Amino acid sequence: MSSIGWDNKTSSYVCGKNVWYDFCNDGVGSNCTGYGRSNSGAGHVYNYAVRYHNNNMSSAILGPYDARDIGAITVFEDGDCSGASARFYWDPDSGVNGTFYNMEDMMYAGLRNDSMHSIVVPKGYLVELYEHPGFYGSKQVVEGAYKDDSEEMVCVGAKWGDKFSSLIVKRQPQGAA
Repeated sequence: MSSIGWDNKTSSYVCGKNVWYDFCNDGVGSNCTGYGRSNSGAGHVYNYAVRYHNNNMSSAILGPYDARDIGAITVFEDGDCSGASARFYWDPDSGVNGTFYNMEDMMYAGLRNDSMHSIVVPKGYLVELYEHPGFYGSKQVVEGAYKDDSEEMVCVGAKWGDKFSSLIVKRQPQGAA
């Protein structure tokens, strides 16, 4: 973990395409896991308004990321891909069924229940968003896309606002993206 002297004055960030990140809150958990994680994500992402955790981030953990190997989606609490965020990886051992994340997984990652409003998905992946815990109810499928050669991911708003409580991350078959 890197303490970088933000002095709890961080309200936005920009992340490059080859980085995963965990931004952490002071005094909530020195290992930056679970409820101590303020924002997490991966890939080329802009978050101009970290509203829910505004000015509470004091340290960060960064690591190498390549969506071509193991992609991750990033979910945001606000509709314009801003606010609190959480990262969810596709697990290559999950096969064609994808990697399942229920409400408890999302809360552990730092989101509040029924709080997802927007999402970014790397090209070559898709996510199935479900209205209720346990992967049932209304479903929205979001396919990954980049805006341009910079591999900045496209922000997609949720069809029904803050009603998502489970999700499945899948890798698209080669040639489908």
